[in-house]
Amino acid sequence: MQEQTDQQQPGQEPVAPAPSVLRRMIRAAPVEDAAEPGPERAIGLAIAKAARDRLDLEIDVRSLTERRASLAELPELIENMSLLLLIEGPAEAMGLVVLPGPTLSAIVEVQTTGRIARNPPPPRKPTRMDAAMTVDLVDAILAGIETELARSGEAVWASGFRYASYLDDIRSIGLLMEDVSYRVWTMRLAIGPQAVREGGLLWIVPEQGRAKPALPPQRPAAAPVPPDDATWAQHLEQAVMGSQAALDAVLHRVSMPLSAVMALRPGVDIPLRPDALARLQLEADGRAVATVRLGQRRGLRAVRLVAEDAPQEVPPPRGEEPDHEAWRRGEDGAAILRDAASAPLKADPGDPGPMQNAV
Repeated sequence: MQEQTDQQQPGQEPVAPAPSVLRRMIRAAPVEDAAEPGPERAIGLAIAKAARDRLDLEIDVRSLTERRASLAELPELIENMSLLLLIEGPAEAMGLVVLPGPTLSAIVEVQTTGRIARNPPPPRKPTRMDAAMTVDLVDAILAGIETELARSGEAVWASGFRYASYLDDIRSIGLLMEDVSYRVWTMRLAIGPQAVREGGLLWIVPEQGRAKPALPPQRPAAAPVPPDDATWAQHLEQAVMGSQAALDAVLHRVSMPLSAVMALRPGVDIPLRPDALARLQLEADGRAVATVRLGQRRGLRAVRLVAEDAPQEVPPPRGEEPDHEAWRRGEDGAAILRDAASAPLKADPGDPGPMQNAV
């Protein structure tokens, strides 16, 4: 039998086998460029991830377009009855996130009822409560866009924005935002399982970016030398003493029936003890830290720290109160704070059932 012709003959150079079909396909396949994601992809990913993580809601960006617009043109791009959320970015830059009615109603429905109706409710004017229910989602979307674009040139204008305020009037846009050119991203959304609801979203930021560009990755530095005990204690003291602490000056605490609390109206008086203005309590997280006295400084209300063993000051007899004092007498002789900005209050002592309340 004749031997196979493809067998190697003695003295001949070895012949490389022909490449397989799979190898030829791999070699012919184009190599994708590992470029950074553009803003379109970043916005879509950020919206989908924020909705899934925060609300367990499916939102898919079906279309996304960008355009430039002046400040005067912005109101013309906003649908009627939309929720206007003012966002603030680096260097006091202002922008907007606009949620039209169908999108807003879907976000509210999924948080209140756990499901989205197929047909959106009738249009209504958004409220501050609607804004409060969307802040967490909006901030998560803005943070997600910032993360996706962290290493690209787009991060200069897209990063650093977070919720700042709710606008109840579209005319406020011209008063609060700068007269500059803006990037307007208009999105059409499919919301809910099987795209049960269609909605939209507008993201508006200044065209010129104000965020600092991301620095290139640095080589890891050498491990720092651990400080000694004295240096560590000094650094810890500086960090602790430089932190912020919120203090509340409590004028008086009074117990009254719940029915009396519900019946409080302007013009009602709440009697205070005679030494209320001279023995206020300064509290932090509900714990008394000092005793203070009410006064004023440069036209503003102020309190002065007093020693614990200082004699208590009581109001002078009826008819001898000087005009510059901050208190007055009630009909029953109790000292009542005088403040033109908020009317004095007095509870009806007739009903039982005390409820603690701080004045």
